[in-house]
Amino acid sequence: MSQSIGRTRHAPPRFTYESLLHLLLWAGMILCSYELTAPAPFDLFVVAMIPVWFFTRFHVHRVLIVFVFLMLARFGIEALALVPYVNEPDPYTYVYYSLVCTVFALFFAFFMSDNTEERMHIFLHGYYISCLIAALAGILGYLNVAGTAKYFTMDEGRASGTFLDANVLGSYLVLGALYAFQRTLLTRGAAQIGMGAGFLFICIGVLFSFSRGSWGALIVTIILLAFMTFATAASRMDRRKIGKVFIVMLLVAVLALLALMADESIRTFLLQRAKLLHSYDSGATGRFGNQARSLPMLLNRPMGFGPLRFRLIFVHEPHDSYISAFANAGWIGGFVFILLALITNFVGSRLCFTRSPYQRMAQVVWPATLAHFLQGFQIDIDHWRFLYAVMGALWGLEAARQRWLAHTLRAGARAQVAGGDAQPVLQG
Repeated sequence: MSQSIGRTRHAPPRFTYESLLHLLLWAGMILCSYELTAPAPFDLFVVAMIPVWFFTRFHVHRVLIVFVFLMLARFGIEALALVPYVNEPDPYTYVYYSLVCTVFALFFAFFMSDNTEERMHIFLHGYYISCLIAALAGILGYLNVAGTAKYFTMDEGRASGTFLDANVLGSYLVLGALYAFQRTLLTRGAAQIGMGAGFLFICIGVLFSFSRGSWGALIVTIILLAFMTFATAASRMDRRKIGKVFIVMLLVAVLALLALMADESIRTFLLQRAKLLHSYDSGATGRFGNQARSLPMLLNRPMGFGPLRFRLIFVHEPHDSYISAFANAGWIGGFVFILLALITNFVGSRLCFTRSPYQRMAQVVWPATLAHFLQGFQIDIDHWRFLYAVMGALWGLEAARQRWLAHTLRAGARAQVAGGDAQPVLQG
């Protein structure tokens, strides 16, 4: 008996499906940036998460019905458009990946609507780490450290990192940069310095992708996030601090860019890529020429050309996801995609400017989602898995906000009723 005095017994860790889900989510998000193999590791982790998720308590909020309808309608219309070409491998593969993206979007919407704060923290932190890894691979490849250029760059020398396309690398890194940027604005001390360094590192990865769309997306989203963080700060003192940190970060970023441009090869490539138009953009058979020639044809084809058949007519892809939606799935499919973009971004903007426990998280997620939909005007975003995961997470945040709002209103009503009932007793 005396030997047990002073000893503390620690119960062994208890297994729960929730803890397993969090582990799978964290590992899956860290590997989300690796797309050099098919299936990608992220795909396998999501597939593993879905059956585990069924063993946990979950809710399906009615606001998600809109998102479910839009996603299923988009896939269903593409599947119908596939029917005449079901025996052709390319159209079949295209619609299959549409199904994968649809499943990812719906799963993350349902998954993030419960236990939202903890799951979103794991989601964003894991995504941030994956961006550090992808940026590191891109930077090493661009600088050809230990011969890594053959693994992590495209033929023209642009950093592609752990992706097959430099444009996808640059766009993927935007959300990670925004997460680090917001943490730098809102934290203090060593955490602020660490996140600031991570932000600059990821920005260099975006720069070395030499993707004009990604550059524009990064600049626009940083400005938007800084404005929202400043405008929704709790006090004047907080706004003053945020403003000071933003100015310091802007100066450091400009100095870092000037230092990089001191290298002649980087400066030359940067100025070359910064041109508004390139040879493959202009001309009757260039990107914009093909898009212009396709519009009259699509106006006369309510069912479009069929999945992935634009290339059979114009040799290249449209490089415009909105034209691609009409070409692949006809008029209805095109309008559903536009409706998905408009409603999703309306929901995201409302999340960012409405007070809730999820406002700060939404201020990171929505600008990235908006930027990707804007990039859709100049690049094919149809099957960016991370876009669908992030878009689903955004809708999950909205479901959580709606549930929190309803709970707050009910609690206020109960308090008001209780106060009204207690009034006569106090007076008596």
